[in-house]
Amino acid sequence: MVVVIGPGPLGLLSSQISKVEGGYVVVLGLSIDEGKLSLAKKLGADLVVNIARGDPEEIIKDLTRGYGADVVLECSGSSPGAKLGLKLVRKKGKFTQMGLFGKPIKIDFEQIAYKELKVTGFFSQKWTAWEKALKLLEQGKVQTKPLVTEKLPITEWRKGFEKKEKGEAIKTVLYPVD
Repeated sequence: MVVVIGPGPLGLLSSQISKVEGGYVVVLGLSIDEGKLSLAKKLGADLVVNIARGDPEEIIKDLTRGYGADVVLECSGSSPGAKLGLKLVRKKGKFTQMGLFGKPIKIDFEQIAYKELKVTGFFSQKWTAWEKALKLLEQGKVQTKPLVTEKLPITEWRKGFEKKEKGEAIKTVLYPVD
């Protein structure tokens, strides 16, 4: 089982790739993310959870008979998301921090030791990953068009940022103007 925390662009792409790789995918988000959670379901997630309405710890325990998720991909870049991810991952599981916090946060490293976790970060990729990514796009196994919710001239960049801040946009494409 793969748990994706945060249904933004990175989380939605990660959930699709996890599904292609054979994972049972659960995407977690907040009430502000309802539209993104709905999109995650349309893009193949097995289960989406608004954590304001359902207890993710109980849901993951029930689904895994108490073991926890094999893999947690923390894509929200929030301290509560990282803390939740460490609770949800099983003993000897894998936790990958993909979202960026923009500031230092506190993490309970004892959980990492007690659970014997493999913890990795994510910021870049190998050039060979591009070949695989392009093949998945070409085969239609990963979709990017549904993630683009707004196309604006670059002169309206502020509007794009504001919509993103309010949770009204997933990905905004800014195009040049003459």
